[in-house]
Amino acid sequence: MSGEYPAAAVALIRAVERHVGESLTTAVLELEARGIDARLDAAASVDDSTKSYITRLEEMVDESRLPSGDELIGEIERFLRDRGTGRGPIH
Repeated sequence: MSGEYPAAAVALIRAVERHVGESLTTAVLELEARGIDARLDAAASVDDSTKSYITRLEEMVDESRLPSGDELIGEIERFLRDRGTGRGPIH
């Protein structure tokens, strides 16, 4: 699963800016990122199982141990697979 995600591009640009000591214009990307965030928030707020899943992911965030990218992808894949079968998210 891949696609455009302007917020990630902005974060990457900010990291590059810190290393090269230059500033780049990101206004268009930031505007696109806000639009995507709003659409994702609206989509997530419609479905209780999605809201519950997002809450679980947010609770996983512990400053001492953030999930790895592979763990996060695995959780998302399980969620999507289970959602497709009508079983809902794994608790």
